Amino acid sequence: MRRRGVATVLTAAAAAGVVTVIVVVTTAPGPRSPALPSSGIVADAAVNPQRALFGDTLIARVDVLVDRRRIDPTTLELRGTFSPYTAGPPSIKRQELGHVSRVTHTLRLRCLVAACLPPDLSRGGRRTVSLPGMQLFFSRTDRTRGSLLLELAAVEVASRLSEIDATLIDDFAVVPFQASSALEPISYAVSPSLLVPLLLAAAALLLTGAGWLVLRYGVRRREPIAAPPPEPPVVLSPLERALLVLEQTRARGSVPDERKALELLAGELGRNGAVELAATAQGLAWSAPGPTPAATLTLAADVRSVIERRDGHPH
Repeated sequence: MRRRGVATVLTAAAAAGVVTVIVVVTTAPGPRSPALPSSGIVADAAVNPQRALFGDTLIARVDVLVDRRRIDPTTLELRGTFSPYTAGPPSIKRQELGHVSRVTHTLRLRCLVAACLPPDLSRGGRRTVSLPGMQLFFSRTDRTRGSLLLELAAVEVASRLSEIDATLIDDFAVVPFQASSALEPISYAVSPSLLVPLLLAAAALLLTGAGWLVLRYGVRRREPIAAPPPEPPVVLSPLERALLVLEQTRARGSVPDERKALELLAGELGRNGAVELAATAQGLAWSAPGPTPAATLTLAADVRSVIERRDGHPH
């Protein structure tokens, strides 16, 4: 008995210390970082109210303080059950206090099974429900894993019946509650017999509209693209053809062919009245050792000037 009493006192003192740290942190002004133990984490779990009626909702709250330099707050994970109570998904809230993060998990607990049903008033009308502990897992910054065991206080569940209700029930021989088993008439916002043809008409209208859109914009006849008219053929004059032959033979670098092209060009220049240019072409045709490229280019430029003045065909 003495050992149990000492253990109880030590547990209460530790819980009080944890609560004191959390209260100081949450009520202290400014974002100052609280002092945490060397482990870098401290946690407290509580269930309220600890005295409830059958079917009441309990609030389980787990407050955790972690030093982000030692523990990653995003890795906090609660595991465990609240049997016979069932819990919904937790609500998680995080608050930064310097290099310390405060993470609060809030859960709503309910129990509507026989394990939470208190005895009748003649036997006290109250039941103490012991909740199992939870484990809080976390990862340290050095990639090691750790966990804390969080104990939950027992909950006292009382009956919702008063002493008068219990007397009237009298071992359920007479039930003081009445309820009708007859179902109320079914009502609809829109009658099903009217809703079905309306939905069919709406579907037919949508299909008709979709078909019209496809015919109107999807299957459009494309007009054949007319081919552009062919460009009119360029008709070269004899003088232009002779100049073209000279330029081609000069590009090939064949001196005999270039002499013949110069003879042809000299004849056409003579027929067009360009006597001086004809004599120049004749002289280049029989020059020794052969017509030079510079002289041939100069002659070709002069011939183009004659063509542009007379025929209007620039080349």
